[in-house]
Amino acid sequence: MPRGLHKRIEALERRVAELEASIAALLSEYAIATSPLNEGGEELGLAERLAATQVTYDEALLDLRGLRSMARRLRDWGLAPADTASWANVCRAIGLPSASGAHRAVRNREPVLHVLLHRCAMPSHCSLDGVSYSA
Repeated sequence: MPRGLHKRIEALERRVAELEASIAALLSEYAIATSPLNEGGEELGLAERLAATQVTYDEALLDLRGLRSMARRLRDWGLAPADTASWANVCRAIGLPSASGAHRAVRNREPVLHVLLHRCAMPSHCSLDGVSYSA
């Protein structure tokens, strides 16, 4: 998984676009397969593939909306998605001294932000707390 919220959003946007293209292609194939001139009998398989792709697309779109929601929450902290590429970037963006380590500084000074970042931009496992945070 890419590090930084902006990279995760970009990756998911690419995935959604790929799924949209797949759905469009499957719809074209289905239209040809169901035309009165076609006797192929492949409609059922295409319909199942289309349904499965639609489910995957819906899940990806929900995930993308969730990440965009997280980006709005981070703006409340004065952070842009690009500021989340590393703990040091976060500290620089919010003006937090990080002499004892950027990750530790965020955790000690802004515990809510720390958890939020683990949930959306940083690896979910926190080496300081020894736990994993999930969205």
